[in-house]
This record gives sequence, C-alpha cells and structure tokens, in this order.
Amino acid sequence: MNQYEPETKFLPAAPTSNGSHPKEELDRSGQAVVLLIGKAAEVAKSRADQARDVAQKLSSELGVAEKRVRELEAEISHYRDRAARAEDWLLRVSKEIEDQFFSRSGGARP
Repeated sequence: MNQYEPETKFLPAAPTSNGSHPKEELDRSGQAVVLLIGKAAEVAKSRADQARDVAQKLSSELGVAEKRVRELEAEISHYRDRAARAEDWLLRVSKEIEDQFFSRSGGARP
C-alpha cells in the first residue's frame, strides 16, 4: 500500500450488540461530532470576541497613555528651560554682586 493513499476500512453491515444498525450508530456519531464542532466554534468565536474587545480597550488605553507621555514630556521641556534660565540669572546676579561689591579697589572681601 502507498503511504499517500488513505487506508480504508469498512464497517460490517450486521447489527451491533445493542441491536442498532451500524449505519444508525455512524449517523449518531457523526451528528455528535458535528454538534461538538459547532460548540467548539461558538466557544472559539466567543473567546476571539473577548480577545478583540480587550485588545481594543488596551489600544485605547495605550493611546491615552501615549498622549499623557507627550504632555509630560512637553512639561519637562518647559521646566527644564525655566531651570536653565533661572540658573543663568543666578550666575549673572552672582557675577554682578562680585563685580559691584568685591572687585572694587579697597572693597572688603569676606
């Protein structure tokens, strides 16, 4: 037998021990399998819907978080600029104090 050809087995046409015909048992088994496949498909669809809903919610939350990060980065930049300007002014004031009070001839130096 070729490995690519399916192996076929035939069911006997004789009734089984419980008196039902093999064809009826096969039909019931087939229907049960189809029913189980339908239930599995419903569960899979439900889980996929839940996963999609969670992904959409997380995506929305991520967008909000990214917007907040941009806002905070803008605030950081603003305060960094203010701090740099304040430092420049402190250096200027310090230099002015030194020039006015301590650089003159005869000025007292602490």
